[in-house]
Amino acid sequence: MRKILLIFLIVLGAYITNYAQEEDFDDPEKIRIPSDSTSAPIQNGTLQTFRAVFEGKPGKAAAYAFCIPGGGQLYNKRYWKAPIVWAADATAIGFFIYNRNLWLEFQEALELKIDDPSYVHRGISSEESIRSLRNQFQLDTERAGIAILIVHVASVVEAFTDRHLMEFDVSEDLSYEIKPQVIPFTGAIPSLGIVYTF
Repeated sequence: MRKILLIFLIVLGAYITNYAQEEDFDDPEKIRIPSDSTSAPIQNGTLQTFRAVFEGKPGKAAAYAFCIPGGGQLYNKRYWKAPIVWAADATAIGFFIYNRNLWLEFQEALELKIDDPSYVHRGISSEESIRSLRNQFQLDTERAGIAILIVHVASVVEAFTDRHLMEFDVSEDLSYEIKPQVIPFTGAIPSLGIVYTF
C-alpha cells in the first residue's frame, strides 16, 4: 500500500511540476473561456490550465465530491446518490480496517512464533501457515486501499459528468429537417443534393 501511494504521489508531483513550468498566467494572449464552458482552452496541443477542470458548476461538483464523499452529488441535488457513495466508501473502508487489523494480528503472531516455536495462534501451530495468512491479509489490505481510491475517484467523475448532463440541452426542439437543394451549375453536370439542418 505504501508503494502504491508513493508512486501516486511521485506521478502527481511530476505532473504538477510540469504544469507549473508550462503555465504562464501573465500572458494576455492566452485563450480565456467562460467558467461554465465544457472544454478547457488548448494551446500548442496541450491543456492550458489544470484549474479549468474545477471551474464552473461541473468543476464545483467535482471539487465538492473530491473534498467530501457524496458532496458533489448533494451539490447536484441528486440526493438519492449520496447514500450510495457513502455506502460504497464505508464498505471499502470497512474491508481495509478489517484486513489491516488481521494483518497486524498475524504479524505479531508470526514474531511470537519465531521467538517461541511452541506458540499456537487461533489453533494454528505452523509458522508457514501463520506467515501465509499474514501475507494474504496484507494483500487484501492493499486491495481494499485501492478500492477506496477507485470508489472516491468514481464518485468525483460521476458528479462532474452528471452536472454536465444536467446543463446539456435535451429539449424536444432538437430536430432536423431534410430538404432538396439544387447546386448551381459549375460548368459540369448539374447536381442535386440534400441539406439537413439541426
